[in-house]
Amino acid sequence: MKKSFLFGSIIVIVVTILIVSGLNVTRYNSEAKSYTNNTITNSESVSFSEEKIIGGSKNPELISDELAYGVFFRFLSDRHSSEEKAKMIGYFRQMRLEDIDVETMISIGNDYKNRTEQLKSQRPATQPLENSEVYSPEQKVLVNDLVNTLNSRIGNAKAVKIQKHIRTRVKERMKIVPGPEMPKDSTH
Repeated sequence: MKKSFLFGSIIVIVVTILIVSGLNVTRYNSEAKSYTNNTITNSESVSFSEEKIIGGSKNPELISDELAYGVFFRFLSDRHSSEEKAKMIGYFRQMRLEDIDVETMISIGNDYKNRTEQLKSQRPATQPLENSEVYSPEQKVLVNDLVNTLNSRIGNAKAVKIQKHIRTRVKERMKIVPGPEMPKDSTH
């Protein structure tokens, strides 16, 4: 469970960092970290095979809509201060999404974050995610439910604008970096 959760978390963090830095909104600052016996340390480096990195600029079709929307919703969450909301208004203006209500999108982002945390706390330890799985099936359903509510919350035309933004802006700036291979536990 810990290995799978940590693996999924690292991928989401790396993707989020890449998206946020690619969107010219500096909210996150990260150092390269590596794994050692299920702990994160700064002392060792991990090399990633370039052919295993999925680059959205070259192959956006390899990045699922669920993952891209999830990263976008997470990017929108926790924007409570007036300064954070102003940054989001600026971002929406820069992306030519200024006709979309930022408060509603932040609310959707917060719904995503809260419901994702609920799902993670309910997932039994006997059901770890597969190494290739970034999102659990339940998280995929959650993302799709929120995407389906966009029509009623912001209107059909604006939901289509968000979809276009996800496909042409978010996905193309994403990179999925696989986590390091964990050694097989020979005791089982």
